[in-house]
Amino acid sequence: MAIEKLEGGFKKAEGTVESSVGNATGDSTLEFKGKAKQVMGSAEDALGTAKDYVQDSYESVQTQVKAKPVQSALIALGIGYLIGRIAGL
Repeated sequence: MAIEKLEGGFKKAEGTVESSVGNATGDSTLEFKGKAKQVMGSAEDALGTAKDYVQDSYESVQTQVKAKPVQSALIALGIGYLIGRIAGL
């Protein structure tokens, strides 16, 4: 699990507490800061999720390339050829 997911969870929790305290005390600035921390925490959590997804995808591709190196090379060659044709090279 990416560290951003943990940090995001902590930041969301901290923001929730801060926002609740601000709401209870009538401090709108503290409440706003808490809500901002919640949003930042959600963004960090999403970043961590994306990093985990990319890492899992990379490992999956790596496994497939090791299992079928010739097919992988031919696919890469075909993709390179198509990109070259599209780009007009």
